[in-house]
Amino acid sequence: VIEHPQAQELNYIEESEHEEAGEVVLHGHPLHFSGFEPQFERGAPGLGEHTEEVLESYLDIDPEETETLRDEGVVE
Repeated sequence: VIEHPQAQELNYIEESEHEEAGEVVLHGHPLHFSGFEPQFERGAPGLGEHTEEVLESYLDIDPEETETLRDEGVVE
């Protein structure tokens, strides 16, 4: 996708520094508006990076159950 002439012409290619992978090249945001240039504020999260937040804040699972799920290999 990033090598497609249209993606290059429309400036859809983003280069970003990932803390583990180093420099990565990605397809940027597909929507562009006059007067607004979308930008990535951060790279993709690591595996399990938001597990507690999702399980405990959004799904109302208590921290002990989250830890049990981790110990059993259900989640990262």
